[in-house]
Amino acid sequence: MAVLSLQSSQRIVSLRFLLIVLVVFAHANITEVNFTEGTQAFAIPSYIQFIRFAISDVIARCEVSVFFFISGFLLYSKMYPFSEVFSRRSKSILLPYILWNLLVVGMFFVMQSFSFTQAYFSNPDNIIRNFGFIDWVDIFWGKLTTTRNGYPMIVQFWFLRDLYIMSLLCYVLKWIIDKIPLIFLCIITVVWIFNIELYIVAPRALLFFSLSYYAVKYGKQIDTVDVIPFKILIPVYALTVLTQSYLYFHEVKLNTISIFTVLAGGGEGFGYEITKMLLHATNVLLGFIMLWRISAVFIRHETLYNVLAWLSAFNFFVYATHEPLLTMVNKIMAKYIHVQGFGFLLQYFALAFGIISITLVAGVIMKRFLPTPYAILTGGRLNPFFVKLGKN
Repeated sequence: MAVLSLQSSQRIVSLRFLLIVLVVFAHANITEVNFTEGTQAFAIPSYIQFIRFAISDVIARCEVSVFFFISGFLLYSKMYPFSEVFSRRSKSILLPYILWNLLVVGMFFVMQSFSFTQAYFSNPDNIIRNFGFIDWVDIFWGKLTTTRNGYPMIVQFWFLRDLYIMSLLCYVLKWIIDKIPLIFLCIITVVWIFNIELYIVAPRALLFFSLSYYAVKYGKQIDTVDVIPFKILIPVYALTVLTQSYLYFHEVKLNTISIFTVLAGGGEGFGYEITKMLLHATNVLLGFIMLWRISAVFIRHETLYNVLAWLSAFNFFVYATHEPLLTMVNKIMAKYIHVQGFGFLLQYFALAFGIISITLVAGVIMKRFLPTPYAILTGGRLNPFFVKLGKN
C-alpha cells in the first residue's frame, strides 16, 4: 500500500488552483446564449473557434479526471472508517452541494420576478413557479427530467454529486478491485473510452476514482510519470491536441457519444467516431501527465508555491460561482456589445480571467468579513490545504 509522500502532497497543493482555472476555461467557450425570445448564436470565425475549442474542449477537459484521481488518492491513502468518510464528505460536499443549488434556485426565482431581468432567466423549461415535485428533486439529481439533461441546477456540480457517490462507494470499489483487479480495470477502461452510460455516475468518475485505489494498492506514487521527459511529452501532446481539435471543433462542443449510438448508426462513420473516442481518452491521460510534470516545476519555487497554496483556499468558491456569472455576462454582452472577428478570442480570454478575478476577490471579501457563512458554503474550506515545502 502506498502512503502519500510529502512531495506528492506538495504537488497536489500546487495544482489545486490551476485545475480550477482549467475548469473555468472549460466552461468559457460559450457559442450561444438563450433568451426568452429564443437562442442567439455567435458568429465566431472558424480559426478562433478552433483555438477556443483546443483550449476549452481538449486541453482543459482533463481537469475533472485529475480531481477525481486526487480526491480518491487522498481518501485511499488514509482510508478512514466508513462512518468518518460519510461524516467528512457530507460536510465538505453534500451540505454545500444542497445549499448552493438552493441559492441558485432562489436567485432564478427573484430574477424571474422582475421585468428588467426576466429576459435573462426565463427559459420556459426553467420557470421556478412551475416546478412540480419531480422538478424540485431533479435540481439536485439532474437525471429525472429532460430539462436538467443529466445535470443539477448548478451545472458544474455534477462533479460534486458523482464525487460524493464515489466516496460512499469507496469500500465497495476496494473490495471489487481486491477480488478482480485486472478484470475490473479492463471493464471500467472500456466503459470510459466508449462513454457507456452508467446512470449513477459518469464513466470518468468511476475510472479515475478507481485508479487512485490501484495506485495506493500497488504502492505506486504519482511521481512515476516523471520518467517521461518534457521534450517527448510536449510535442506528442501538442500533436494529439491538434488532431483531436481538427476532428471535433466544427461540432462546437465536445460531446463524446456512446459506443452504442455509434453502433446504432449502422456502421456509418464507425472508424471516425472510434478514432475520436480514442483521441479524447489519449488527451485526457496526456493532460493528466502534463499537469503532474508541471507541478514538479511549481514546488521548486517557494514563492510561487506559497501563492498557489494561498489561492487554493478559494477553489471551492470560484468553482461554485463562476459558471452562473459566465453565463450572465455573456448574455449581457450579447445584448449590448456586438463582438466581431478577432474580438471573440480577446473576449474569451478576458471573460475567463475576469471571472476568475471577480470570484476570487468576492471569495476573499466574504471569507474576511463573513467567515462562518463562507465556511459552511465551502464545506469547511476556510484555510488552504498547505504542505510546507521540504524534502522527503
